[in-house]
Amino acid sequence: MSAQAATTSRDIPSLYRIDPLDGTNYMAWKFKMELILEDQGLYEHLTSTRPDWDKLDRSARTAICLRVSDSQLVHTIGTKTAGEIWKNLADIHEASGPMGIVNT
Repeated sequence: MSAQAATTSRDIPSLYRIDPLDGTNYMAWKFKMELILEDQGLYEHLTSTRPDWDKLDRSARTAICLRVSDSQLVHTIGTKTAGEIWKNLADIHEASGPMGIVNT
């Protein structure tokens, strides 16, 4: 773990420390992230946008990206909003069709 990551990890309240998304734990990670974002008043940034939300959207983006493993960050690069990040991760990790039922 880099020195920067260690510093960031200490700054996250222990209540909000969860295993980062690593590609194998998406459903549990998603559930926990939804709880964290709801508690921080940031959840609605995943589903809607407003021009006056820049600061809070950055907070939501930060909360998500700090809880994603380095191997999964590639799915967040180039996104502009927390909603885009959330959708990208869902598109990659949520199975659709009959497999979606098995994985839920």
